[in-house]
Amino acid sequence: MSQVPRLLTTSEVAQALRVDPGTVRRWASNGQIDHVRLPSGGLRFPSTVLNGMTAPAAS
Repeated sequence: MSQVPRLLTTSEVAQALRVDPGTVRRWASNGQIDHVRLPSGGLRFPSTVLNGMTAPAAS
């Protein structure tokens, strides 16, 4: 049986990636980041979207 990834809010993704929540919403509307639209109109993002998007800062 496959595990369902945890769903993150727009704010959680923005905080993890250190970007503005509006940027995350724009990425979702442009199809650049996987997301789920809730019946209420809100967005949720599978935790797997953070894989490969975060990298340590170059020193």
